Amino acid sequence: MRSISHYARMFVIAMVVVLGLSACTGGETNNKGGGKATASNDEQKSGEEAQTKTEDNKSKAADEVYKNIDLKFYVQWVPTDQQLAKFKKAGDAWVKDHGGTFTIVNAPDWSQHNSKLLTLIATGDSPDISTSSYPDIPKMAVNNAFLPIDDYLDSNNPYSDANLTDAAFKWGNKRYGFATNSPGMVVIIYNKTLFKENGLQTPTELYQEGKWNWDTFREAAIALTQDANNDGKTDQWGYGSWMDEIFFVTNGVPDLIKMSDDGKVMPTTDDPKFVEAAQFVQDLTVKDKVVFPDQWGGSEGFKNRKIAMMADRSWVLAPIIEQGFKDEWDVVPLPQGRSAEALVNYVGPGGASVVSGSKHPEAAAKFIQEYLLKQYDEEEKNPVYTGVWQGWTPEQQQLFAEMSTKLTAVTPKYIGFGELDSHKTNFFNEIKNQGKSVSSTIAKYNPLFQAQIDLTMSSKE
Repeated sequence: MRSISHYARMFVIAMVVVLGLSACTGGETNNKGGGKATASNDEQKSGEEAQTKTEDNKSKAADEVYKNIDLKFYVQWVPTDQQLAKFKKAGDAWVKDHGGTFTIVNAPDWSQHNSKLLTLIATGDSPDISTSSYPDIPKMAVNNAFLPIDDYLDSNNPYSDANLTDAAFKWGNKRYGFATNSPGMVVIIYNKTLFKENGLQTPTELYQEGKWNWDTFREAAIALTQDANNDGKTDQWGYGSWMDEIFFVTNGVPDLIKMSDDGKVMPTTDDPKFVEAAQFVQDLTVKDKVVFPDQWGGSEGFKNRKIAMMADRSWVLAPIIEQGFKDEWDVVPLPQGRSAEALVNYVGPGGASVVSGSKHPEAAAKFIQEYLLKQYDEEEKNPVYTGVWQGWTPEQQQLFAEMSTKLTAVTPKYIGFGELDSHKTNFFNEIKNQGKSVSSTIAKYNPLFQAQIDLTMSSKE
């Protein structure tokens, strides 16, 4: 009788043989399978290479479209040396990548910035690109001077904010320009030291608590309107600004004009939210007496501690700081109106447009998005170059960035309708300085507003 260990040894040997055969068989199968996989991988690799080659060919073909083009760039004003250097840098980069030439021409002065361009188009000497800004859009769209850029718009372009482009350059259902990332945001600039001296909660604190609105703004303005030197006369005011439109903009009326579904343009003065905003402005001035009397002296008044809060574009702070302003200051979004659903970001961005007379509109759009706006973006991020961020703390810059990205951008375009802006100023002056009824003053100015709208919409220069 054989021992168990013998059978055990035989079992082990048998298993080794079986596993060995399986391994050999499996190895052969795997080799065959590996051969098939290798062939499949080769085919896949070949397909990928072919696809890459096709894409490269398409890219090269697309690049050929931009080769050796003579681009002409129109500036709506006489540019400074700094601005000219920026434009030239963008043009030099384009020529380096694509060849051709890049020429800069400009209007003789701002008063002719649109008429000069329209003349160049009419005489067959049209530029391809023009600087542009939001007031230009209605008039230049009506005159077919700028091309819609919707087909060229790159929504992922890091140098242009789609939100700002919609706010500034959209007219009807089309966009007529690309906005820069430098929005010229309108904010409340306030003297933080005055708030501290009076034991008041600051606008920034109210904003962070979700309580920054017309009512808290008004309470602060009343508290900070004072006879600081005790001579029986007011010498410090809670608020001052030349921008009366901020109150209808923050109350759910984004513009002084509106377009109906059938394309008719009309004033928004019949909107109850506009009426409410006009009444609020009158109450601040006539009833509460918190508004600095010199509407054009805001910066000077703020610098001299005569104004606690001022509505203006953020960049006005730089010269105030340069002139030796010593108090603490801060910025905050415009307060939310009583009938508004949310805070808004009132902006006035510039940018550039593709001119209708361009022989190379696709190249013009590419130049704007990838070259020109890049230069604007680099300038905005360089505090030494622009001076915009002089004196701003990192926290203030972060809050400013938050305001510009989280809040819905609003850009009123009524400024581009002839004398409508002047009529708007006169309207507010009558209800503020003369105390006239809001409703009767609206009735007086509404036909004047409509006349300027009709003139602009029908004009062909």
